Amino acid sequence: IFPNRPDMLSEQGLGRALASFIGTKTGLKNYKVIPSKKKIIVDSSVNMRPYTACAIIKNIKFTDERIKDIMQIQEKLATTHGRNRKKSAYGIYPLKGITFPIQYIAKDPKKVMFHPLGFNKKIPAHQVEDLHPMGKKYSNIAKEWKKYPFFIDATENILCMLPYTNSHDTGKIDLDTTEVFIECTGNDLENIKVALNIFVTMFADMGGDIYSLDIEYHNAKGKQKTITTPNLSPKEKLIDLERINKLLGLNLDTRQATKWLERMGFGTKKTKEGLK
Repeated sequence: IFPNRPDMLSEQGLGRALASFIGTKTGLKNYKVIPSKKKIIVDSSVNMRPYTACAIIKNIKFTDERIKDIMQIQEKLATTHGRNRKKSAYGIYPLKGITFPIQYIAKDPKKVMFHPLGFNKKIPAHQVEDLHPMGKKYSNIAKEWKKYPFFIDATENILCMLPYTNSHDTGKIDLDTTEVFIECTGNDLENIKVALNIFVTMFADMGGDIYSLDIEYHNAKGKQKTITTPNLSPKEKLIDLERINKLLGLNLDTRQATKWLERMGFGTKKTKEGLK
C-alpha cells in the first residue's frame, strides 16, 4: 500500500482494489450521489484552515467491527494523507441532533465554552490544549493561531474544535447510528476532496447512501462561491499507448491495454482521439 493510494488504508478500499486486481470485479466502480439540499457556511474568519469538504451518509448499519474500521481509517488517513493533521483532519458524527445549516467559523477560544469528547463538563475552549489528550498531542499545529475553527450548527450546538477533538454533546457513532455527517478540513482543497471521497465510498461499500452538501464560501463582503461535495465524477485522461509501450518496453495493443487498465480499477472508452 503506497502513499499514492490512501484509499487502500480502509478495509473496503483495499477489498475494492483487490477484487479488481484478481479479476472478480474489474473496471471503474460507479457511485450515486444524492443532493441533500443542505449547506455548510464557511466564514471568512477561518483563514488558518480555510477549506472544508463535507457529506452525509444515510441508511448505514454499524457493527462493532465497522466502528473500529472507521476509527482506524480516520487516524491512518490523518497521519498519512493529512500529514499528522497539519495538512488536513477529519471528523465523523452521528447526524441525529445536528441541525443545518452548519457554520464553519473561527472564534477566540477564551470566549467559547466547549464540552470536549470524553469530558464530563464544559470547559473554556483555550484549556483544551492543556487538559485534553488530543490538545496536548497536536498543540504544535495551532501554536500561531489566535482563533480556532469550530463547526457550529443552526442551534448553536458546537460539533468540534479543530484541530483537536469532537464535542461530547454531539456524541460518538454507536450501534444505533444509521446516519452520519462527515467533515474534512485543511489548507489544500484538493487534499480534503480526496479524503472525503475515500470516506464516502467506504461507507457506500458498507451499504450506505451518499448525500452531497453545498459548501458556501464567504469573504468579508458576503458569499463568494459555492461548491458541492463530494464530487465522484471520473476524471478522463487520454492514453498515449505508444509512449507507454516505449517506457515499459512492451508492445501492448488497445485491447490488451484496456484489459490491464480495467484490472487496476480504471474505466476505458475508445474515442476519436484514442483510448481514454
